[in-house]
Amino acid sequence: MAALLLVAGVLMACASAEPVFRLHATAADSSAAWVQGRQVVARTVGGLRTLIAYDHSTDHSHVFHLGVENRADTTVLIDPSRTYAALQRRPPELEGMTRKAPMIADTVSVRDPEAKLLALDKARSREAADEMNDRLVNGLVLTLDAAGDVADSFAGGRTDEERTADAAEDAEWALRRAEDRAAYRRQMEDLAESRFYWSERVLRKTTLPPGAYTAGWVYVPIREDAQTVTLHVQVGPHTVTVPYRQQQFEP
Repeated sequence: MAALLLVAGVLMACASAEPVFRLHATAADSSAAWVQGRQVVARTVGGLRTLIAYDHSTDHSHVFHLGVENRADTTVLIDPSRTYAALQRRPPELEGMTRKAPMIADTVSVRDPEAKLLALDKARSREAADEMNDRLVNGLVLTLDAAGDVADSFAGGRTDEERTADAAEDAEWALRRAEDRAAYRRQMEDLAESRFYWSERVLRKTTLPPGAYTAGWVYVPIREDAQTVTLHVQVGPHTVTVPYRQQQFEP
């Protein structure tokens, strides 16, 4: 019976495969070009040339590569926090309905890199504080342990069995501490790597002078029931719009 319960628990804990998503531009203009499997859609408005390419989808986001070249004679502000996606989705059909339900419109904002960087900095601060607290606690434990050894020496010392047990306990404690330090270093390295990515690779708020170009990744949250995803990119005072059809594939 215990074995059956264990198997049942393992089966219930097994992860299920998530659906896979792809986006396809539905109204790309004649300047659209394919580069290494990615469709690059170009739009030029007010002297600002914008290049948009859907790249891939993660578990939570559609990822676009967005580039802007300022061909105008004035400086413009590129602020990805003003970029959003307009979604169209159809609600689930109710039993007995004779016609399709009307489409529902919705919008989602792109993921804000500044908010992500703030969250990463907070996580690094918490990890550093936890590590420092662990060091203080472990230092106190070592001090008390040393004081105990001194007290034992005045009381006649410990037996061989007690010394053997203490040595084994000390070795186990040292191993756990080494594992904790290694886990801390890995966590801090992962946070530093994520921070570098969101700081340097993701498109951030940028002042673009004439003749300059900026580019980076833009993350749009996924809505599984969306049928179309229309990207609205704010470039200076203008809005560039590119519609995509969302396809969902079961693994």
